[in-house]
Amino acid sequence: MFDFHERRKLKQYAYSIPTLIALFVVVVFLGNSVFGVYKKEKETGDRLNQRALYLDDLNERGEALESEIDRLSSERGLEEELRGKFEVAREGEEVIVIVNAPASEKETFIEEKGVLDNLIEVLIFWD
Repeated sequence: MFDFHERRKLKQYAYSIPTLIALFVVVVFLGNSVFGVYKKEKETGDRLNQRALYLDDLNERGEALESEIDRLSSERGLEEELRGKFEVAREGEEVIVIVNAPASEKETFIEEKGVLDNLIEVLIFWD
């Protein structure tokens, strides 16, 4: 066992200013290291969440592509896709192409109505 004077010397060294400064420096270095590890862990967690969302998006896209492949594997789906993109027809079928009227012809069909004509039209359709 330590006797009284030896314990007193130990306390005197432990509580001296150079020892407290050294302990403070050690605590600061350890705190800095812990904070660095905390930041890395937080960043890793954020990246993990982003990658999980990206993986979910890729899985949904893969399922959509699989369904599109299944649709195009059938004869009907292939024909539907070809007709939609290339405007083709089978033998014996006829294709009707609808062309929009030129702008000058569209303007001739517009009737100009006055306020009285609009009022009469509203009263007639009201009943």
